[in-house]
Amino acid sequence: MIFFLLWLAFPFFWYILLKLAKISLFKVNLMTLVFFGILFYQYLGLPILYFDLDPLRLDDVSDKTVLFNVFIFTSITIFLLLIGFCISEFFNGRFKYVKSEILQPSSKKELYSLLVLAFVCISIFGIYIFKVGIENIAFFAAINFVSDSNLAVLRSNMGNSFDGKYHWYYLFMNQLLKFCTLAFFSNYILFPSFRNRLFFVFSCIVMIFSLIMATEKGPVANLLIALFLVFLIVKKQSKFPIRHVFFLFIIITSILVVFYIYFMGANSMEDALVGLFSRSLTGQIQPAYHYLQFFPKYHDFLFGRSMTNPMGIFPFESYNIAQEVMAWYNPSQSANGIVGSMPTIFWGELYANFGIFGVSTIPLFVGYFLHWFNSKLVKLYPTPISIAIYVWFLMHFFNLNGTSLTSYIFDIYSTFALFFFTLITLYANSWKFKFVRA
Repeated sequence: MIFFLLWLAFPFFWYILLKLAKISLFKVNLMTLVFFGILFYQYLGLPILYFDLDPLRLDDVSDKTVLFNVFIFTSITIFLLLIGFCISEFFNGRFKYVKSEILQPSSKKELYSLLVLAFVCISIFGIYIFKVGIENIAFFAAINFVSDSNLAVLRSNMGNSFDGKYHWYYLFMNQLLKFCTLAFFSNYILFPSFRNRLFFVFSCIVMIFSLIMATEKGPVANLLIALFLVFLIVKKQSKFPIRHVFFLFIIITSILVVFYIYFMGANSMEDALVGLFSRSLTGQIQPAYHYLQFFPKYHDFLFGRSMTNPMGIFPFESYNIAQEVMAWYNPSQSANGIVGSMPTIFWGELYANFGIFGVSTIPLFVGYFLHWFNSKLVKLYPTPISIAIYVWFLMHFFNLNGTSLTSYIFDIYSTFALFFFTLITLYANSWKFKFVRA
């Protein structure tokens, strides 16, 4: 009963903190998106697990003490994030939103530069498919286009076990192509010509295939959310109309149900819906539960060793928490050569490294940074490409609900996204940067 009362009460305090930070829950901004992401994926499903209402996870998530600790750590993380928002608002001034009323279509230089970047991304995507081989694409196996039906192995070989530098392919065929797609979409809804529609539709089709070829489901939903955010910024002055949100929810649910039937082998729409809501509301919480089981009982705290170690510049070997926890949780999968992964909310990594101290301190600085960074992004002069980079970063940090914090420290994806955004913007504006006046 104490758990449930606290679970009901905490959101009221969070609402007060959002008000103190002058952040609207119904306008597009980085803080609101991160808050809603954690709330949906890491908080709403806690009573379902605590009261044994999810039959798919009864055997795996059964220790109420560990689950209560998950609830406490997630709540502490949200509190500290919001306090960080408030502190940043106090020091950096009142929060502002994108000034979409002065938004203009892309110039020829900007559009042609985006086309060149999109062409490079699609070309590298083609090279990746050639290296993997059509017969090894998990999506084609799922729809019985090729004979190999071991989707787990195929997915592993296309990602974690890929023979090569997968992150470089992923940079172009996913992250930068997504940036181009968002820019094309922003330009299209601002100036809906046949040419702009063609650019958007083609890049979007390629983008969607790059997301579903490994039979992943969540990235497609995230792409639709990103496109929806672009639409809200350009057409709705960043406001969230409830009916539009509900319509998006229906679309995403319908698409994911189809994916669950074809990719996960669900026998009916009912089974697909049960699996979908279990995965969405409780599936993201389960990894955090296992992190608390694994550290420090089965492995000592890492004290920073989970940080990426590019080119071996640090005197330690990087420890891949998500893969190691997965191998501990499902040793049979690891024994069969399948490299699985179990990422979780960013506090999971903080706990694995520094225990309770990490969870009870670092999210405060994360909240401050997110608020400060958002305030810098909204000062960019609004163009389709600046809207694209803004939404790209919204979704990039939205993933804090299910990824490690250290992946943002040596972050090649945001580095290259910012680099190409800066290069295209400078080229399109005679090597000058334009900002919105306060």
